[in-house]
Amino acid sequence: MNAATHFHPKERSRRYGHWYAYRSLTSAPIILGFTVPLLYVGPVIVAMLVGVVQPGSLLASWAFFLGSIALAFLLIFTFASTYYRYRPLPTTVDTLLDKGSGDIADVSHFNFVGILSRGRGRADADRLEVLIHDLIETEAGEQWLRRLQLDENSLLSEMESAVIGKVSWADFCQSLLRVADAFGSDRIFAEHALAAFLLQPAVADFLREAALQEKDIIFMAWWLSTQHYVH
Repeated sequence: MNAATHFHPKERSRRYGHWYAYRSLTSAPIILGFTVPLLYVGPVIVAMLVGVVQPGSLLASWAFFLGSIALAFLLIFTFASTYYRYRPLPTTVDTLLDKGSGDIADVSHFNFVGILSRGRGRADADRLEVLIHDLIETEAGEQWLRRLQLDENSLLSEMESAVIGKVSWADFCQSLLRVADAFGSDRIFAEHALAAFLLQPAVADFLREAALQEKDIIFMAWWLSTQHYVH
């Protein structure tokens, strides 16, 4: 596994812009932009097929106009849904560790980029606090708590006392990259971030009190990460 003496995080990834564009172009207004017109267009088309409405009538003209709008919004939604999520990663986990600097969003799964974006630009402690709360709310976080039989409030309290305010964002990024690299993963998933939190040395006593070992955390992160490739 690669190691860097100290990782220097940057905030230059274009993937944040891709995430913001994806979120905007697949938002509720865009969806309403093609679903609402179809509520009018659909019945009119059926009426035209059975001969109730004539193709050159005012109703048919409105159906054509609204159908064009619906198609435009549908194309925008389809483009955003299929373009941004599947763009190739600009670099690799190994490269960032070897360089000792970079933006972890460049090697993050697209959903994790969205999680990272919420804390972007904040102070280290605030960013870690936002991140752990957001991670717990993910499907991976829910499975993590359930399968390891951890109490959410106890876990958050431990993170706030042992990690947040004591671990810098740079050190956490380095831990996160090392976890992903240890699993041979080509990108960072939410479960890698959860493991990076729980594998901090200061959390060891909390794990022992919960009858957990480091190998339990490693197995859980590995098992959850394999689900991405199963599905």
